[in-house]
Amino acid sequence: MPYHDFWSLHTAPFGASDLGRRYYAAKPQREAFARIQYLVDNGHSVGLLIGDSGCGKSELLKQVATSRGFGDHAIDVALTSCGQRTTAETLEHLAVQLGIGSDVTGWRSIRERILAAARQHVRTVWLIDDASVDVAAAAASLVSQERWLTVVAAVQPERVLKVATALDVCPLRVDLTAFTLRDTMSFVRQRLSEAGGREDIFTDGALIRMHELSDGRIAVIVRIAELAMAAAAANQQAEVNTGWIDAVQDEFVRAA
Repeated sequence: MPYHDFWSLHTAPFGASDLGRRYYAAKPQREAFARIQYLVDNGHSVGLLIGDSGCGKSELLKQVATSRGFGDHAIDVALTSCGQRTTAETLEHLAVQLGIGSDVTGWRSIRERILAAARQHVRTVWLIDDASVDVAAAAASLVSQERWLTVVAAVQPERVLKVATALDVCPLRVDLTAFTLRDTMSFVRQRLSEAGGREDIFTDGALIRMHELSDGRIAVIVRIAELAMAAAAANQQAEVNTGWIDAVQDEFVRAA
């Protein structure tokens, strides 16, 4: 039996799919979003979204990508992820996101697209998830030629200096910090409520222990919560307490 059936939930609250779920914006997410909005509204060319792995940088960029404007400022957003892509593949993805198509020769078509948007007073925003040094250098070249372009590059703290150097400007810093304990507890309870379940499935002690193990990183919180709910359901338990969080800790560490 799937664990969410045991808890009488209509969906797995911590499964892989986020379909139909509301984006959870705790204070760190709200502050980072506002900082990016300031960056775009004021016509800055480059920003660095900095956060540890698992703190939600990718999800935040997706939220920005769904925004068609900030206040009175219309924007045309392209979201690309370096990941395992080469620089050429990332630039092709940028072209596709801008509606040009992947058959692009150099920068010409991309620049023409940015200029066409600018004539309509629309600012182009290029969001780069997991930014590499090479892609950052390519973005710097484009930004230097197009004042109607803003680049936001997401990086982990240990890569900030290299990526910032490749961008060849002094970028606006946007920090995305980990959840506080209050954020963790609210996030878990919201996910349970959205799935049609009781908000008290996890005891307060379990939530505190989960926060300690995850260091407030949302990706880790989700994984621990899912494993603990599955383990408790398999043993026909009425709640997830601290013991179940500790019981799945080793399994989580092996899977991480």
